[in-house]
Amino acid sequence: MRILPIENLDATGLVHTACTLLGEGPWSYGCENAERSFEDLGAEIGVNAYHMVRVNQKHTANVHVATSIDGGRGIYFPHLEAPVPPENGAIDLRIGNGIDGIITNEEGLALCTTEADCVPLFLLDPKNRVIGMIHSGWRGTAARIGERAVKLMCSTYGSKPEEIIAALGPCICKDCYEVGSELIVPFSTSFDADKIAELFTPLGDGKYLLDVANAVRMTLLECGVKEENITMPFECTCHGKDFASYRRDKDPDDRMLTAIVLI
Repeated sequence: MRILPIENLDATGLVHTACTLLGEGPWSYGCENAERSFEDLGAEIGVNAYHMVRVNQKHTANVHVATSIDGGRGIYFPHLEAPVPPENGAIDLRIGNGIDGIITNEEGLALCTTEADCVPLFLLDPKNRVIGMIHSGWRGTAARIGERAVKLMCSTYGSKPEEIIAALGPCICKDCYEVGSELIVPFSTSFDADKIAELFTPLGDGKYLLDVANAVRMTLLECGVKEENITMPFECTCHGKDFASYRRDKDPDDRMLTAIVLI
């Protein structure tokens, strides 16, 4: 299994991290050989695959607090899903909704997400020993999923934003991420006009370049994470050749698996 770690997080001695290289996998639940892929990854980061957890990613801003009971979900057992309240307000656990972020304070429970250009956001509170693994696509970024994860770490485990270390893993860079003008609307609900101008570079004909990694950074800063505690991506998934990129290869099954585990 070929992986690259988030070096500044691993250097704390508190966690192991992983970003799988192009061609590793598959990672989809129920896919042939997926269980073996997780077992091989577990050997690299020091955990049994029954102590890994994946959620049903649907480009939401939902974040889940994971415990040991969640181990093996999305690998050997169905993904975790968020219950959706029907119109009468009652919770029906049979109806699933996406979860795109996971946090925990349990040692040996690896949190996993998959990406293919979206931003993988790694979070670590070294004081309270809390971690987070967030899949931040453009929809989740516009809905400030990074802020939701930080606030949930604070309310659940007593974390303080200024003590949290954040690292953005490999994702698509601004120069590669051409989008339509329709994306400005959802971002405008969460970012002011000055930030929108910084995030969206006009190309003409209703096209823009979107700096989604910078949007995640802005969100973290606004909720109290210190600038010096934020590490930006070390490689673009799209114009690089080391990681999965849907924009580059148009392969819906090729994904990078990102993981973090407390040790």
